[in-house]
Amino acid sequence: MTDKKKDILRIIIFIVLANLPMFIGGILFESESKAYSLMSYIAPYSPAIAHIITRIITKDKAPMYLRINFKGNKKYYLMGIIYALITSVLEIVAVMAVASGYEITLNFGKREFAFLLFLIALGIVGFYILIGEEFGWRAYLTPKLEGLMPEPLALIVSGIIWGMWHAVPIANGLNFGFGYWGEPYTGFLVMCISCIFYGSMLTYLTKKTKSIYPASICHSCVDVIRTISVIVGDNPEFAEILEKNSFKYCVFAMIPDILIGAVFFVILTYEYISNRKKKA
Repeated sequence: MTDKKKDILRIIIFIVLANLPMFIGGILFESESKAYSLMSYIAPYSPAIAHIITRIITKDKAPMYLRINFKGNKKYYLMGIIYALITSVLEIVAVMAVASGYEITLNFGKREFAFLLFLIALGIVGFYILIGEEFGWRAYLTPKLEGLMPEPLALIVSGIIWGMWHAVPIANGLNFGFGYWGEPYTGFLVMCISCIFYGSMLTYLTKKTKSIYPASICHSCVDVIRTISVIVGDNPEFAEILEKNSFKYCVFAMIPDILIGAVFFVILTYEYISNRKKKA
């Protein structure tokens, strides 16, 4: 078997294993059951587990990106945190756009600033929660795809696979809720677009440092820091607004990720083309 065929087989095995907990939890168990809760805890680590099992089964010796590589790469670690802060601020703007017609009081005093610092610290310390995804998507799937196709296409395919990994939870109402137009397929589409460009930013951090930790910290900070939008928009009607416009809110909230991620997609594409020209 050629190396290319081996990598195709590895990708197939990895995708099946990474999606298994999602399908088992979402299809076989009720969302209120203990079994479903257990699978929801396992699912975030399923890409990492799939990476390890695939590596063992196929005797893969590819780089694992497990070194911290902090020396000389501090700016990339910091970049991930700044990215999380910027997208969180822009998310608040998105909330305001979604909530047009409502009066939402924006509060940002000492309490909110202290809470923001706490969230940043929590995001950094809690990177291990998202390391399961980054060890799978960025350290294994994306490099494998890059060996089979041009890097820009690999970013797109990797993003689609990552996006569709959320398919069962989205169908069960996670992220976008229920009752929106084209449910759940429009939810799948939006998630895939978001994952393509957000994944480009995370891939950029991984490539520059040859480590999964900057991307893991960034991913963790994004998920944690964005809760500040609920604190800043402290209004009794706020929760009701989000519930009624769940899909609309989520789409608006993803726009900053998509726009900033598109910049990194262009940067990686430019670097890929430049490297190709140098080799030629």
